[in-house]
Amino acid sequence: MMKTLALLMLATVATAKLKPITSYFDVCSRNQNKEMLSQCVRKSIEKAKIQLIKGIPDLKLLPLDPLSIDKMEFKENSGRFKFEQTLTDLKIYGLGKSVIKDFSMDLDNFSFNVTSFTPHIQMEGSYVMDGQIMVVPIKGSGHASYNFTDVTSEDRVTFKKVKRNGKTYLTVNTYTLKIEPKGAHSYFSNLFNGDKRLGDATNDFLNENWYEAFNTYRNLPEKAFSEFNRNQAEQVYKRFTFDELFPDKP
Repeated sequence: MMKTLALLMLATVATAKLKPITSYFDVCSRNQNKEMLSQCVRKSIEKAKIQLIKGIPDLKLLPLDPLSIDKMEFKENSGRFKFEQTLTDLKIYGLGKSVIKDFSMDLDNFSFNVTSFTPHIQMEGSYVMDGQIMVVPIKGSGHASYNFTDVTSEDRVTFKKVKRNGKTYLTVNTYTLKIEPKGAHSYFSNLFNGDKRLGDATNDFLNENWYEAFNTYRNLPEKAFSEFNRNQAEQVYKRFTFDELFPDKP
């Protein structure tokens, strides 16, 4: 539900003529120990934050706050429970207030971990939903609103080198995301074909039992947003070589 600043710093879209990466972001020499490299990358992310919030038109990098996503799907049919939800025209507010609490990069093992904190995240969009959360059947289509407070997110990423046209690039190997809010409130309009009594009761139940409800389906947004973040990272990994991302010398 939230994209970390670490990946957003790297995200880009194809463009005809890219400037050197140093025209957009600070880069860090790979010939540093793990602690110094981690500090360098973290500072680079924090320095780039203003650009990322506004977006970088030259790279066709969309603004971070609000972040617009055309479509996102959550689906679970594994036997734990059956649930399907599609969100469209999704706008996410508040990511610009995210702060990095911990960051570590290990080029020897090709991994990085980042923990970030966001005071408030608001999500607005259109939804289509059918399934069950906890013991409550839930079905409808309309407007969805989510508000999360005091959100801690942990991203764990591994990557690997690949050869392409005689040059070395990076690609994401695994990406996992854990999201932990301390408060949540949601509202779905037009549940059960507009049945106000059932709709209000369902919304009230979900909010009164928000943590239990969130734990029921948390793997769905975590999976969807980790895949989204992964795809964003891959955009830059395709366009800047390993030597450009992490040069031999500063």
